[in-house]
Amino acid sequence: MEELYSENPAMFRNHPFRFTFLVLLIPVFGAAAVSLGGDPANTALATASVAVLGAALLILMFWYVQTKAAKLSITKEHILYEVGLLSKTRTDIDVDNIRSVKVNQPFIKRIFGVGNIKIYTSGDEPEIVVEGLPHPNRIRELIQQLQND
Repeated sequence: MEELYSENPAMFRNHPFRFTFLVLLIPVFGAAAVSLGGDPANTALATASVAVLGAALLILMFWYVQTKAAKLSITKEHILYEVGLLSKTRTDIDVDNIRSVKVNQPFIKRIFGVGNIKIYTSGDEPEIVVEGLPHPNRIRELIQQLQND
């Protein structure tokens, strides 16, 4: 089947301030750990710097894996949302069964071209909820176009 849309949630564009903060922690605390490492009087500060550096790296790696483990794909007949790395959860919806698509784009996310999307079928609760997808209005328009065909 030909995929008309296939994207993972964005990492930087979804949370630009959090991403920038974590990336800036790495050189600042890395340099602090190196400069304080040779002085025995500052061993506690050097250890704390290494701990903050390690925590920032772990958070970024976990966040990266988390964004790559989620994917929304749209074909002419189906919408498939997959979440998971080792064990996967797949939600497959026929385009004809979609009742509505809700796009939420706060101001900052609009600037960066990402948004949250909720896809509803028959109930009051959304069947699919994805945060931080690039081009969310394109997804909504694509689904509407597929329903009209």
